[in-house]
Amino acid sequence: MTAENSHPCVMAHGCSLGAYQAANMAFRHPHLFKKLAAFSGRYDLTHTVENFPNLFDGHYRENIYFNTPTHFRPNLNCPAALAHLRAMDIVPTIGKEDPFRDNNEHLSDILHGKGIPHAITPGQHSALRPCSNPPRNSTPPDTHCIRQRRIWRSTRWCRSRRA
Repeated sequence: MTAENSHPCVMAHGCSLGAYQAANMAFRHPHLFKKLAAFSGRYDLTHTVENFPNLFDGHYRENIYFNTPTHFRPNLNCPAALAHLRAMDIVPTIGKEDPFRDNNEHLSDILHGKGIPHAITPGQHSALRPCSNPPRNSTPPDTHCIRQRRIWRSTRWCRSRRA
């Protein structure tokens, strides 16, 4: 990844299932990311939530455990990984009426229990519209202008947030 993007501030972000993928990637490889922005994420795909089914139909194995942030994060005790996660700027965004609100609060409780700073910010679960790459001096991407599962090379915004 560093061969493709040598910038010191790499961010993972996504909306809905893309938020799950961004969070899973950042939580599994915290040494590679400085920021995680996750909008209306569902971090446990093994539970049915309203009309969103259990995506594994009851099937559960080790690979599902290690790709479900709310399952493997509570058991993380590696000091180096925890140090990287504590240094990461984690911004989960979820609406009050979002069907994944409880799942976000559960993930938040896990992160707080590990001493990982973050704060759930208000937002809403909405459809995305495609956008071009943001300009270098832009504000952070919002829920209406995100390419899912993409790593965005942040410049000024990320540096100013980390300072």
